[in-house]
Amino acid sequence: MAVGTVQDTIGDIEAAMASRFTRMNQEILPPGDLSERILKDELPLFSSTYSGHPVQLSLGQVEAQLPGDVDQLAYAYRSSQRPGVRVREMVSEDSQNGGYWRLDTLYDDQLGVGILGDQTNDFKFQYV
Repeated sequence: MAVGTVQDTIGDIEAAMASRFTRMNQEILPPGDLSERILKDELPLFSSTYSGHPVQLSLGQVEAQLPGDVDQLAYAYRSSQRPGVRVREMVSEDSQNGGYWRLDTLYDDQLGVGILGDQTNDFKFQYV
Protein backbone atom coordinates (compact mmCIF):
# COMPACT_ATOMS: atom_id res chain seq x y z
CA MET A 1 0.00 0.00 0.00
CA ALA A 2 1.35 3.39 -0.93
CA VAL A 3 1.90 6.15 1.61
CA GLY A 4 0.62 9.63 0.83
CA THR A 5 3.05 12.51 1.35
CA VAL A 6 3.14 16.29 0.88
CA GLN A 7 5.65 18.06 -1.35
CA ASP A 8 6.43 21.69 -0.55
CA THR A 9 7.12 23.07 -4.02
CA ILE A 10 7.33 26.72 -2.95
CA GLY A 11 8.99 26.39 0.47
CA ASP A 12 6.22 27.83 2.63
CA ILE A 13 4.96 24.81 4.54
CA GLU A 14 8.03 22.68 5.36
CA ALA A 15 9.05 24.66 8.48
CA ALA A 16 5.45 24.91 9.70
CA MET A 17 4.92 21.17 9.31
CA ALA A 18 8.22 20.35 11.05
CA SER A 19 7.23 22.55 14.01
CA ARG A 20 3.76 20.99 14.18
CA PHE A 21 5.24 17.50 13.92
CA THR A 22 7.38 18.16 17.00
CA ARG A 23 4.51 19.81 18.90
CA MET A 24 2.22 16.84 18.28
CA ASN A 25 4.93 14.29 19.19
CA GLN A 26 4.06 12.42 15.99
CA GLU A 27 5.20 8.95 15.05
CA ILE A 28 6.55 8.34 11.60
CA LEU A 29 6.56 5.05 9.77
CA PRO A 30 9.65 3.88 7.90
CA PRO A 31 11.38 4.46 5.66
CA GLY A 32 13.28 7.34 7.18
CA ASP A 33 12.77 9.82 9.97
CA LEU A 34 11.37 13.34 9.60
CA SER A 35 14.74 14.84 8.56
CA GLU A 36 15.21 12.26 5.82
CA ARG A 37 11.67 12.71 4.60
CA ILE A 38 12.14 16.50 4.43
CA LEU A 39 15.32 16.06 2.36
CA LYS A 40 13.39 13.88 -0.10
CA ASP A 41 10.45 16.33 -0.31
CA GLU A 42 8.11 13.72 1.18
CA LEU A 43 6.54 15.41 4.20
CA PRO A 44 4.34 13.10 6.27
CA LEU A 45 0.56 13.54 6.41
CA PHE A 46 -0.70 14.29 9.92
CA SER A 47 -3.20 16.52 11.67
CA SER A 48 -2.33 18.93 14.47
CA THR A 49 -3.72 21.40 16.98
CA TYR A 50 -2.36 24.60 18.52
CA SER A 51 -2.64 23.04 21.98
CA GLY A 52 -0.84 19.81 21.09
CA HIS A 53 -3.89 17.77 22.13
CA PRO A 54 -5.04 15.01 19.77
CA VAL A 55 -7.18 16.34 16.94
CA GLN A 56 -9.99 14.00 17.99
CA LEU A 57 -10.47 16.09 21.14
CA SER A 58 -10.95 19.22 19.05
CA LEU A 59 -13.50 17.75 16.68
CA GLY A 60 -17.05 16.60 17.36
CA GLN A 61 -18.63 17.07 20.80
CA VAL A 62 -15.63 18.69 22.46
CA GLU A 63 -15.36 21.38 19.77
CA ALA A 64 -17.22 23.91 21.91
CA GLN A 65 -14.47 23.63 24.53
CA LEU A 66 -11.59 24.01 22.07
CA PRO A 67 -12.84 26.28 19.28
CA GLY A 68 -10.37 26.81 16.48
CA ASP A 69 -7.74 24.54 18.03
CA VAL A 70 -7.15 22.52 14.85
CA ASP A 71 -4.45 24.11 12.70
CA GLN A 72 -3.82 21.31 10.21
CA LEU A 73 -5.80 18.40 8.79
CA ALA A 74 -3.84 16.13 6.46
CA TYR A 75 -4.72 12.59 5.45
CA ALA A 76 -4.80 10.42 2.33
CA TYR A 77 -7.30 8.18 0.65
CA ARG A 78 -5.40 5.01 -0.24
CA SER A 79 -6.68 2.17 -2.36
CA SER A 80 -5.31 -1.04 -3.84
CA GLN A 81 -7.33 -2.81 -6.50
CA ARG A 82 -6.92 -5.55 -8.98
CA PRO A 83 -9.09 -5.63 -12.10
CA GLY A 84 -12.68 -5.98 -10.92
CA VAL A 85 -11.83 -6.50 -7.20
CA ARG A 86 -11.38 -4.05 -4.32
CA VAL A 87 -8.37 -5.34 -2.39
CA ARG A 88 -7.78 -2.73 0.31
CA GLU A 89 -8.99 0.81 1.04
CA MET A 90 -8.29 3.19 3.89
CA VAL A 91 -8.33 6.84 4.89
CA SER A 92 -5.46 7.66 7.23
CA GLU A 93 -2.56 9.81 8.28
CA ASP A 94 1.07 8.81 7.80
CA SER A 95 1.42 7.19 11.22
CA GLN A 96 -1.25 4.55 10.59
CA ASN A 97 0.04 1.33 9.14
CA GLY A 98 -2.38 -0.93 7.36
CA GLY A 99 -1.18 -1.34 3.84
CA TYR A 100 -0.69 -5.08 4.18
CA TRP A 101 -3.17 -7.60 2.92
CA ARG A 102 -2.99 -11.38 2.89
CA LEU A 103 -2.47 -12.95 -0.49
CA ASP A 104 -4.61 -16.00 0.24
CA THR A 105 -7.88 -14.14 0.73
CA LEU A 106 -11.11 -14.36 -1.22
CA TYR A 107 -11.79 -10.64 -0.53
CA ASP A 108 -15.11 -11.29 1.19
CA ASP A 109 -16.44 -13.18 -1.84
CA GLN A 110 -16.61 -10.10 -4.06
CA LEU A 111 -17.71 -10.69 -7.61
CA GLY A 112 -14.76 -11.31 -9.92
CA VAL A 113 -12.42 -12.83 -7.32
CA GLY A 114 -12.54 -16.43 -8.47
CA ILE A 115 -12.72 -19.49 -6.24
CA LEU A 116 -8.95 -19.60 -5.64
CA GLY A 117 -8.41 -15.95 -4.68
CA ASP A 118 -5.08 -14.42 -5.73
CA GLN A 119 -3.04 -16.37 -8.23
CA THR A 120 0.56 -16.22 -9.41
CA ASN A 121 1.10 -13.23 -11.71
CA ASP A 122 -2.05 -11.42 -10.52
CA PHE A 123 -1.39 -7.67 -10.41
CA LYS A 124 -2.84 -4.83 -8.38
CA PHE A 125 -3.05 -1.07 -8.85
CA GLN A 126 -2.29 1.27 -5.95
CA TYR A 127 -3.79 4.77 -5.74
CA VAL A 128 -3.18 7.60 -3.29
